[in-house]
Amino acid sequence: MGDDLAGKVPKVIVRTSEYCFYNYMAREARDLYERNGRLIDYACYGGVWHGHYMFYNLVQTDNWFLDFKRICKKYL
Repeated sequence: MGDDLAGKVPKVIVRTSEYCFYNYMAREARDLYERNGRLIDYACYGGVWHGHYMFYNLVQTDNWFLDFKRICKKYL
């Protein structure tokens, strides 16, 4: 997506994890939306993979749910 279109999209929240197969695309999206003033929140959870939050014994799972709660309170 070019900057002209990216500047017209709704505000964006980007979440990824260190070993997620979408990590590279998430970082590209982060940079694109940040450059165009559309990024409102970004996080990359270290040491885990895509869908890690379904494994409740991982340390980053608690962080993911706390972030989700914070985002919902702030933006919804």
